Amino acid sequence: MSAPRQRGVALLLVLWVLALLTVMAAGLTATGRSELALVDNALAAARFRAAADAALAEVALRLTLPPGRLDGPLWRGGATPHPWTFGGERLEVRIQDLGGLIDLNRADPARLADLLRVLGVEPGRAVRLAAVIVDWRDGDALTRAGGAEDADYRALGRAFGARDGDLPLVDELALLPGMTPELVAALAPLTRVTGDAGGIARAFAPAAVLAALDGLGLEQAQALRAARETDPRLRGGPRYRVEVRARDGGWRLLALLELSADPGRPYRVRWRRLVYPGA
Repeated sequence: MSAPRQRGVALLLVLWVLALLTVMAAGLTATGRSELALVDNALAAARFRAAADAALAEVALRLTLPPGRLDGPLWRGGATPHPWTFGGERLEVRIQDLGGLIDLNRADPARLADLLRVLGVEPGRAVRLAAVIVDWRDGDALTRAGGAEDADYRALGRAFGARDGDLPLVDELALLPGMTPELVAALAPLTRVTGDAGGIARAFAPAAVLAALDGLGLEQAQALRAARETDPRLRGGPRYRVEVRARDGGWRLLALLELSADPGRPYRVRWRRLVYPGA
């Protein structure tokens, strides 16, 4: 092989090696960036979770101490968020007394239908969805008008039938025929699944719940709620649904907080769920 041809082959090999090294370097850079992003994401989640856990302790403190011993504004339940900062994390805290919500496991079909109508569901569909909810939780195999039992779920191609027992989570409504994600999201802050025998504490009920209870329009119930002053000595409880949200719109923590008379353990977090950005 002539010298010029050998130099040409050598140059080609060098170019191939350089191209291969460039691809490898680009791959390592991309991998490094991905790993750094994962680490940053994990650190952000850890910081938010620590701050959110501190917010739960703050909620328990503010719901336990008399109003005169609290610094800053009184934290109330409802849709209004309470701004709070901890460890540099800027948060919003929402509190809802579960006693003011409609219990999915105890409400009769008429009350469930009324609540659905308040949320804008057409009356006929509201009655059918209420029947589906009651059929899901009751222990018999009798299908209510518009409801659904095991055979109806099989006809829809579902691998399960009615639960025939209490709902453990409000989110389980998503399994029921006719329920849309939007409707489940609308019902979630207005309902509970505690199965308590007691009634609804109107002082802590959202406007939509009051509208369903009293046969009012939603706007009328909202006006009444806004005009009604809540006695700061009324704390309700002992169970509260708490949402802690990063004020930048990122992470959220949802939790069920239960207050206790035990001075050694004044509150318990019955469950918590970290919601990732975009979820």
